[in-house]
Amino acid sequence: MIDSYLSIVIGISAIILVLGLLFRYWGQPVIIAYIFAGILIGPSGFGIVTDQELMSVIGEVGVIMLLFFIGMEISLPKLLRNWRVAIVGTGATILLSIGIASLAGYALGWPFARSLLIGFVISISSTALLVKVLGEKKLFGTRVGDNVLGILLVQDVAVIPMMIIISFMGGSNESLTHIIPELLIGVVLIALFVWVSRHPDFKVPCAVRIRKDHDLRIFAALVICLGLAFLTSFFGLSASLGAFIAGILVANGKETKWVENSLHSFHILFVAIFFVSIGMLIDISFVLEHLAVILGAVFLVFFINTFVKGIVLKLLGDTWSESFYSGALLSQIGEFSFVLGAAALHTGIITLVGYQYVIAIISISLVLSPFWIQIFKKNMDVVERLHGSMYRW
Repeated sequence: MIDSYLSIVIGISAIILVLGLLFRYWGQPVIIAYIFAGILIGPSGFGIVTDQELMSVIGEVGVIMLLFFIGMEISLPKLLRNWRVAIVGTGATILLSIGIASLAGYALGWPFARSLLIGFVISISSTALLVKVLGEKKLFGTRVGDNVLGILLVQDVAVIPMMIIISFMGGSNESLTHIIPELLIGVVLIALFVWVSRHPDFKVPCAVRIRKDHDLRIFAALVICLGLAFLTSFFGLSASLGAFIAGILVANGKETKWVENSLHSFHILFVAIFFVSIGMLIDISFVLEHLAVILGAVFLVFFINTFVKGIVLKLLGDTWSESFYSGALLSQIGEFSFVLGAAALHTGIITLVGYQYVIAIISISLVLSPFWIQIFKKNMDVVERLHGSMYRW
């Protein structure tokens, strides 16, 4: 039995290693390699992992840890310093995305809950992908980089009310005894977030003592992450939402830097697990059967996000080239949207077929996003040079 499990682990690791080397050689983010590895590992590929329940558990654990690490990247003081672009820009783009989705939903006869979900899904960009892209393109510290990071952070925070809204809109048949605890824990989480933003560098009990013991640090970090994840899950909200809040608390608490250091070794592993699990969920036969619709939806999302976010950033003071380059960077659909889609499936807002569309469109947008960014940047450079030549003439 142990030999069979070892062979599976070795096979999965080898596939990820080979694909990672290939995509790195081609200059693409390794996250794309994880998705393709999941496709090869899952039922649509070699069938190394076919147990749907196991795939679901792997995905849930992966997303919990992924969102915990993303939460740890959020610096509330920095977010508040860039509040105008980050908060106003993100709010405007989310509202515009909801408006566009609502118009499309009205034309197609969708219920409002589904249109609202689509608006939420397309408005969220990928923090995990763009952090790597910004680093590779040396955009950290630039105006474009700061604006993109600020918007990403606010988008990640905005997922909290989005999850609560999806839970309520899909839970119309729930009794009041189920809705009240969900509402209360949602209010508590928002209040906790506001308190943290007003009290940066708060102290965590026993943090100094735990920091001195390496073994205890690992288990304490897991308790913080999984404890809040369990709490939100217990009250009917997403476990990943609790892990995300836990990450924010850790990032902004005093004497808690050891948490990130203790779990850093797990970061790469769980990011890989999350995106591999997404790849395993992709049904290649479904994608091929509906390829035209899926690709059409992906490029429609690219155009909508690039121009909506680009115009909003232009109105907030960026140049045309800066604003639309930022829009292209933010054009893909992010990892949080997988969580929103899963929550919508659980609450009945979308069907299993709809969920397959969501997974396929998000995954392909992540895969094609680096190419879209590169093509768009080259075209914008040409336009910028032509504009400069006309101006000098």
